[in-house]
This record gives sequence, C-alpha cells and structure tokens, in this order.
Amino acid sequence: MGGKLEVKAAELASRLSSVSILGIGIGFKPQETERSVLRELFIFLEDRRALTNGATWEQPEHVTKSVDKIRDKLTASMVRLKSGSPAYKECSVMRAACRDFLNATSHGGTPHARSSRVDHNWEHFFIALGGLRATFGQCIAVLGHLYIIDIDSELVLILPPIVDEKGRVKKKAMPKKG
Repeated sequence: MGGKLEVKAAELASRLSSVSILGIGIGFKPQETERSVLRELFIFLEDRRALTNGATWEQPEHVTKSVDKIRDKLTASMVRLKSGSPAYKECSVMRAACRDFLNATSHGGTPHARSSRVDHNWEHFFIALGGLRATFGQCIAVLGHLYIIDIDSELVLILPPIVDEKGRVKKKAMPKKG
C-alpha cells in the first residue's frame, strides 16, 4: 500500500446523515449535488417524446403538453440548483426555449390535427420544435461534459453533431435499443 489515505472534510458530509458525540446527537440531510439533480432531470427528459420523436409522429397538442411538463420540471430542478452555477444557467436557457416554443406555437401557430402537413401552421410548428430540440441538445451536451454525465437513450439524437478537423459532420451514432 504505502500511500497516504485522505478524505477531504467537505466530502465527509455526503457520507453522514447524523453524528453523535458524548451522547449528544444531531441529524441532518446531506446536501444533494448538482450532478444528482441533473441526472434526475436527464432521466426525465429521456422519456419526453417531444424532444426525440420523428416529425411524422408529432401531434401538436401532445407536444405542447409535454413541453409544458418539461418547463415545470426545469423550474423544479432550478429551485434545487445553486443560482448562478453552470447547471442553473443551462436549465434557465432550456426553460426559456420551452417558453419560446409555447409562445411561438400559441395563437394560431399550432396546426390542427386535420390540417395538411404542408400548410403554414405545420411549417411554423416544426421550425419552433427544431429550435427547441437544438437548444436542448446543446445544453445537454454542455451539462453532460461539465458534470461528467453519460447521455443515454434517445437524447443522443438531439446532441450537436461531431465535426472532424476538416469541418465535416460525422454520422451520429444511433442509441442502443433494449
């Protein structure tokens, strides 16, 4: 062995939920890490078809409801994050993207289920949805990198493409099924 074992004091809090000294005990809840809040958020986002479903399967009413749920989840996550942290800032950008999407597709911007998929409202809807997905992909990539979180499942589909040294876009890997 030979090496000196060391644990930083700041790391100890995450290992303890109570301390007792001379018969006097005190309990506390360890502070959750931003990484754990983000992992929970990513798991939630993986199941949001509005972010990953193919365009031909999108139903505007369902997408709008899903984006509303995403915005609520982002707000709840932001409450648990340190204001001003990179995680808080990226979640704020994603929440603003939700708001922009909802604003862009309300008041006549959302197509009706029976309308043709080539009319102006459908075009407007898909442009807004593409913008939402691009913003989320960029933010998720940044957060995954900064907080060392693997991106699983369908979320891989919205990540920015990999560009080689010549500026060519490499083919994206498809998520594993199963």
